[in-house]
Amino acid sequence: MTRAADRHRVAGTGSAPTSTATTGVGRFLGLLALIAVSVATVVSIVIAVSVGQVNIPFLDTLGALGGHLLHLRNDAGGDQFDSVIWEIRLPRVLLSVLVGAGLALCGVIMQASLQNPLADPYLLGVSAGGSLGATVAILAGFGASGLLAGASVPVWAFSGSLLATVIVLMIGSTGSRTSAVKLILAGAAVNALCTAVSSSFVYFAASSEGIRTVTFWMLGSLASATWDDLPLTLCVVVGALAVMATQIRSLDVMLTGDESAITLGVDSARRRRAYLVLCALVTGCLVAHVGVIGFVGLLVPHVVRGAVGASHRLLLPVATITGGLFVLWADVIARVAVSNSELPIGIVTAVLGAPVFLHMLTRKEYSFG
Repeated sequence: MTRAADRHRVAGTGSAPTSTATTGVGRFLGLLALIAVSVATVVSIVIAVSVGQVNIPFLDTLGALGGHLLHLRNDAGGDQFDSVIWEIRLPRVLLSVLVGAGLALCGVIMQASLQNPLADPYLLGVSAGGSLGATVAILAGFGASGLLAGASVPVWAFSGSLLATVIVLMIGSTGSRTSAVKLILAGAAVNALCTAVSSSFVYFAASSEGIRTVTFWMLGSLASATWDDLPLTLCVVVGALAVMATQIRSLDVMLTGDESAITLGVDSARRRRAYLVLCALVTGCLVAHVGVIGFVGLLVPHVVRGAVGASHRLLLPVATITGGLFVLWADVIARVAVSNSELPIGIVTAVLGAPVFLHMLTRKEYSFG
């Protein structure tokens, strides 16, 4: 009975199981949730491609997509919208799904690794470092001249994210075993430093257009999405999900704390470093392509955890798909909320996510881990 209770606590409920039937019902409901969000994402992709400043009839969208994907003749009149659907909207919608999935995946990993409900993908200075790199490239013109002539803003953003993460991991590993508290504090310090340097560049910048570009980038945008952005992002997100699918037990065990993890045969310090490096690479890649989209990696894991439980066997895939669905619709709202203009998607995710998060936290039955 003790071993069974331990396994159940690792799964995240903190109490002994009541019956096999209850566990079976929970798994069924979790599987049902996974199927539901998957179907919702596929349907939402088609709807999102149809919606914009100019709405496209749903049948025309299906016809255009079918013509490209299945090589079918398009008789629905979608040819007039073909370039808008295939070259502009579809890459943007697919990138939004991948970005949301990657951020939610990293949020789940970091919250379990650090045993901290406030952990999100940007905790290690990834966002602040990426913002600093992009700010330097945009305002100082390093992307057009200098040592790395021709390097684009994404290259500088990824370099900044990687450098900030390396500094945080080095500081968090000095003196003793890598601890969650030390990593969180180091991340906060590096975030503050990078943000201060970025703000200094903006404050002394002479180009108003450059300042607007930096501000828009720091709040996230999918406006420049192209087909060329998808292969690398797809490989990074799917690869990270495949790797973490083999680490389900470790993530469950790490939620119980470092001491409990050691007694259960999991070296939490070593695995934490590996998981955080993986999250930093994924987040750095996403930030380099779309800027900083906040609140996704913090909100989605909590919402999904409240629905399917804390066991990562279901939490990991459901949260990943839900993150893609959330960012997809946030981007749709960003595109249509203001006539003849576009909102930064980071504003939309915060406005949508904060009330949901606060409501969820006021529910007595919710708990982390």
